[in-house]
Amino acid sequence: MSEIDTLDIAQDRLDGAEAIAKFRGEQLHRTRYLIRMKLIPVAREGERIIASKRALREHYIAATKPAA
Repeated sequence: MSEIDTLDIAQDRLDGAEAIAKFRGEQLHRTRYLIRMKLIPVAREGERIIASKRALREHYIAATKPAA
């Protein structure tokens, strides 16, 4: 079991596009574009965008897996 699998919700949660961009290591405007286009897994709590570190990592792994 990896470290990310043992995180509780508070540790796994990313609150806002800024935190998501930092976790992904990309510029904020790129992250906002991906969110708008629904290209990364995020959710909304009211007006706030939230994401899961685990879901973002799984999404990245699936997207970068070589074709069979």
